[in-house]
Amino acid sequence: MQLIVLGMHRSGTSAVARLLNLMGAYFGGENTSTGASEENEKGFWERLDVRALNDSMLHNANCDWDRIAEFDADTIPEDYVAAYRRSARDIVLNLDAHRPWFMKEPRLCVLLPLWRAVLEVPFCVHVLRNPLEVAHSLKARNGIPIKAGIALWEAYNTKAVQASSDLPRIFLSYNQLLTSPANVVGQLKGALDSSSGYQFRAPSLAELEGFLDEGLHHQRFDLDASNGLLTKSQRQLLEALNSATGSGEIHLPRLSRTCLNTLRGYESSGEHLAARMRRSNARQRARALDSDPALALKTMELDHALKVVADKSAALNNAAKRNAQLTDELHRKDTEQALQSETIKRLTADVENRRNVLATRDRSIQELTADRRDKVAELVSAEQSNQRLSAEL
Repeated sequence: MQLIVLGMHRSGTSAVARLLNLMGAYFGGENTSTGASEENEKGFWERLDVRALNDSMLHNANCDWDRIAEFDADTIPEDYVAAYRRSARDIVLNLDAHRPWFMKEPRLCVLLPLWRAVLEVPFCVHVLRNPLEVAHSLKARNGIPIKAGIALWEAYNTKAVQASSDLPRIFLSYNQLLTSPANVVGQLKGALDSSSGYQFRAPSLAELEGFLDEGLHHQRFDLDASNGLLTKSQRQLLEALNSATGSGEIHLPRLSRTCLNTLRGYESSGEHLAARMRRSNARQRARALDSDPALALKTMELDHALKVVADKSAALNNAAKRNAQLTDELHRKDTEQALQSETIKRLTADVENRRNVLATRDRSIQELTADRRDKVAELVSAEQSNQRLSAEL
């Protein structure tokens, strides 16, 4: 079973990913995760290789996670798609050795159509959150205007639901997960068990409380107090998503023109430019590659080759560690054998000494026996002499 966690940024996908991990789904080995940060103290539960691959595709299409108004997977050159899928296939093949596994990365909402070709038995877990809370969280983290954040929420969820329309899936509410975790876990476990040949475990209440921290639910907003921030299409989408919670059936409205216009306005604004200026050095390097598609393709292929080399290096390191363990084990066995040999030598010497003692004792007994015979003979002779003297007397 290949579990794909879908949801807009800041929607609680990390919490659901951690839940799937506790239920028995595999995530990855050491140095796989992007780790935790001030933005997500419990960890993002995102794979570095998946994140880098998705970023490279968006950048090569002159897009980004918050610049998707013009993204169209059907217009991407086939050679880029082929290179992208080769890397994606390698990731999936590595994960398939540990089924059931999960993959969580918000960009999958946009890029899932490109991943479909390398997935055999995907099951989608859609995570939903109040769009006002998502938008205010994006405002606090990235400086994205509230209306642009809501438009991103609409675009991500619409694209994700469309891309998974023919796949088995379940819709989960982040707010319900925080308030009624046992109910959500039961709902998720039932859906996963019935859709696969696996029996997922139900985490204990202590395990759930360990990572479902209400203190991390920073942005809380009542939709009734939205003050007209949600458009008609966004309210329709929210109602459709809420009605689909727990099932895969949904009547999905189309992505609205208002949403695309809002995103285009944001992407051409100074606020978006300021947000881009705050990107990390790695993101700046990726933007530089956007201007040279051929170089970007070579970079993707190089990244793939470097990953293969890294995997081989990791395998060699593991083999070296195993060899070192076996060498230590051999040295330990040699030491034990040497100690046993010394013990055997000591025991052999002790046995030889005991044999010598016994031989000495045997000789002493023989001498004492001979001496006793001599004395007995003397006593017999004396007795005979006494008898003769008695006869003479």
